[in-house]
This record gives sequence, structure tokens and C-alpha cells, in this order.
Amino acid sequence: MDTLHHLREAIHMFQRRIHAAVNGIPQHKGDPKAICKQIVKDCWNGTFFQVSTGHFSLFYMRDFGMCIEALLKLGYKKEVQKTLQFALTVYSRENRITTTISKKGDGFDVFSYAPDSFAFLLYSLRVSNNKELVEIYKPFLELQIGHFYNTVVDEKTGLVQSGRNFSSIKDHAKRSVSCYDSCCIAVAAREATMLGLKNPFADTYSYKKIQEKIKETFWTGDYFADCEASNIITGDANVFPHWFGIFTDKKMITKSIAAVQKQKLDQPFPLKYTSFVPKNFFFPLSVVAPNY
Repeated sequence: MDTLHHLREAIHMFQRRIHAAVNGIPQHKGDPKAICKQIVKDCWNGTFFQVSTGHFSLFYMRDFGMCIEALLKLGYKKEVQKTLQFALTVYSRENRITTTISKKGDGFDVFSYAPDSFAFLLYSLRVSNNKELVEIYKPFLELQIGHFYNTVVDEKTGLVQSGRNFSSIKDHAKRSVSCYDSCCIAVAAREATMLGLKNPFADTYSYKKIQEKIKETFWTGDYFADCEASNIITGDANVFPHWFGIFTDKKMITKSIAAVQKQKLDQPFPLKYTSFVPKNFFFPLSVVAPNY
């Protein structure tokens, strides 16, 4: 079923590309603050915050989760509440937590189950202090914790399961036991406990144990390695362990930033995933969008 959604969105993106080529990209007037304010306003469609008004005029749990603290600080509390209500309504109806939801309220994954979808959902509920929504959807959320644990977590290590191709922050790149996905396990364990949800992490891997395992596996002493079997320096591996608040030591943060800068991952704009195009990059996309 998800394939139909993928085809529909591909057609939408193709049509928009033609429209933009003919008519140009919409422009906003004003200084940077005014322009950004207008963009955020345009991304509120009355029901939820969509990723953009362009190719990705959909709801992505990951992108919303990254923006939620900023949205709350900017005064969009009601819109954040409605967005989370919209997402949970769809998720509970379909009995799964997906990467993406269409404007019509159809959930689908791009392109497979993603550990960060659930992690960012719990994170967003806690950050927005949505106790009422947590209580209403508690049975559903606890079922999804079990599904997340069984699908993502390797009980031998507490990290992400080896040999599984999950959708991740790099949607189209295949990685095994990545730092980012493992961090999402830590976030899910932490947030579930903080929200007062029953979860298997309490009996097996506590947040602290997962935190220790991530450091032991991925921290080289100078930066976080991208994967268990690779010491490649990537942007996501050296931002999200700190962004998620898993590691707050200033010396570690300084070293991660230095590693990112040495690889020029912050040029010309922050933040590139890698300083090269990976060999395992999704082939069709590498043809139509080589710089994706």
C-alpha cells in the first residue's frame, strides 16, 4: 500500500518541478526574520505543520520533532497541540507509527520503519507537556513501545539490530547499526520512562545502560563514528548524540564540532551528512538528484 503513496508523491514532486521551472520559486519580502516568519506561517495548513509548501507538503514526524521546541518558543502552542492530535489520530487508527502522513490523513513509511519516528513522537509529547494526549493514547503508545523494542532493539547489545535496513535520517542510505538509530533507542527509553509509560526497557536496558553502550561503541575519543563497523565522520552522528541531550559533556561537544569542521561538513551550509557520496546511496535517486 505504501508504494501507491510513494508514486503519488513522486508525481506531485514532478509536477511541482515543472511548475517551478516555468513560474519560478515563490519569493517573500522583508528581512530574514520576516521571511522566516512567513515561511513558518505558510507551513501551517490549518490542521498540522507540514514540512514545506514545496515538494514535501506533508507531515514528517522527524522534521516536526526537530522543530517543536522552536515552535513552542515562537508561540505556536495551539498549532503544536493540533499537529500532535492529528498525528496520533492517524497513527492510532492505522495502528502504526509512520515516518510520514499525507494531507488526507494516510500514514506511510519512506521507505521502511524508522526508529526515529517513535523516538521523536515521545520526545514531542514530553517537550510540549501533553499529559492529556499521553493519557488518552496510553494503551496505543505502550503497544507501540513493545513493537519498537521487538523491531529495533538488539537484546544482546541494547543498540539497533544488525542487518536490518531501517529508514533513518539518511532515508536512502543503507547502514547497519548506526550511531543515529542507536541514539533513537536511547531517546525512546528515556522518554517512555519520563512519560510514565510501561515499557520493556525498564526490565532490560535502562537509558543509562544504552547511553554507556553508545559511548563504548561509537565514541572514538575525538568524534562519534557513523556505524559500528565504520569510523566515517558524518554530520548526523556528531550532532544528534548532543542534540538529543544524551551526551552533554562540553569537551565531547567541542571535539565533535571540530571533527565536523575538519571534514568541511559545515560548508557551504550546515549540515552535510558526509564529505562524499556514499557507495550505498540509493541508485535511482543518485541519478535524478545526485546532490540529495
